[in-house]
Amino acid sequence: GDPVTITVEVAGVVGDVRPTTFASEPEPELYLPYDRSPTGSITFVVRTRGDAAAMMPALRRQLWRIDPGQSIYHEATVEQLVAGTLVERRFYLVLIGTFSAIALVLATIGVFGVISFATSRRVNEIGVRIALGARPRDVALSVVGHGVRLGVPGVLLGAAAAFGLTRFLTGMLYGVRPTDPLTFVQTGALLLLIAALAAYLPARGAARVEPARALRQE
Repeated sequence: GDPVTITVEVAGVVGDVRPTTFASEPEPELYLPYDRSPTGSITFVVRTRGDAAAMMPALRRQLWRIDPGQSIYHEATVEQLVAGTLVERRFYLVLIGTFSAIALVLATIGVFGVISFATSRRVNEIGVRIALGARPRDVALSVVGHGVRLGVPGVLLGAAAAFGLTRFLTGMLYGVRPTDPLTFVQTGALLLLIAALAAYLPARGAARVEPARALRQE
């Protein structure tokens, strides 16, 4: 038949809302009075003070006082609704975080091994420096600085690779850009700190090398 024109009065305008998940984009939407557009079901949103979950039994009793035969097909707090929308995303983020932690541990072991090997190759040099009057503290700082310098190229290459791969994480992030500068800076600083810590033990050992023993080594 012919289209029916319905005239309604606009009572107010509300802000954009995400209809399903945090990643969904706002769409044009109308809120109509229930008596003008009944759907067979209705949702109540209740603001409470204190623990919202503890108020569920009282709200249920009030509803059944008005209509004892009314059924309730779902009830949840805002926290539970938000958690439900994030289950899949949290699973993938936990999985990625686990592999990232493993990669970080392996990288730490690798850095420690490289720094230890590099330090062992410098024992003769360290012995000469100490014999010539270098302070152990200066030797230790030199070794730690060398370890940090070894870590800088790796951090830069890793940051470049991460920058290129962040587009695959766009759908899992909310409120944070994939190329967030602060995140990249903090991650790079953490890796350099790990390089410095990994160099600490070899540096401490190098600072305690006896000049005579070091000079006898090849």
